[in-house]
Amino acid sequence: MSKYINAVSVIPSSTLNIPKPGVLDSGTSTAGAGAGEIEDTGALWSNSKTNVLSPEGYSISAGDIVYDTTDSTISEVSYVESDTVIKISNNDFQGVTHAYEIYKGNKGGSQGYDLLVGAAPGGDVTVVTIKGDAVVIPQAAMAVGNIIELAVIRVNASSAATAAKFVALELQSQVD
Repeated sequence: MSKYINAVSVIPSSTLNIPKPGVLDSGTSTAGAGAGEIEDTGALWSNSKTNVLSPEGYSISAGDIVYDTTDSTISEVSYVESDTVIKISNNDFQGVTHAYEIYKGNKGGSQGYDLLVGAAPGGDVTVVTIKGDAVVIPQAAMAVGNIIELAVIRVNASSAATAAKFVALELQSQVD
């Protein structure tokens, strides 16, 4: 039996933690989004809709994470403004049509992950552990396919971190 039960690709950020695995919603943004928001005219993001239309029900709320999968950027949800507009922490979606995925946030850093190295990083990478410590992982320790067992909550942004194409692995014991 595997000790890992779920996974999420990592988009490095020096301020936002790795989200909890499991996509809440995904789609393509509408090009009309204003500053600091994502708009999808086909979405139904208000809690009254997400809790009724989804078999398991879910709520998108402040602290959740939006992955812009078109250009590999990460944003934090500030609040849901309407069924079709979410206010976010940056302007990544302003005036453009991009694919997105929304995840539950890990804002308090209560969930740490082991990291699978997906590609050669080309340099050292700094991560933040579940205890809040910044740890530099040397390039020599990150061969493709290696698993870094460290309970990581964040991979700080750098060219090496992006190149490493980390995958965060959720441990079985975190959901028991």
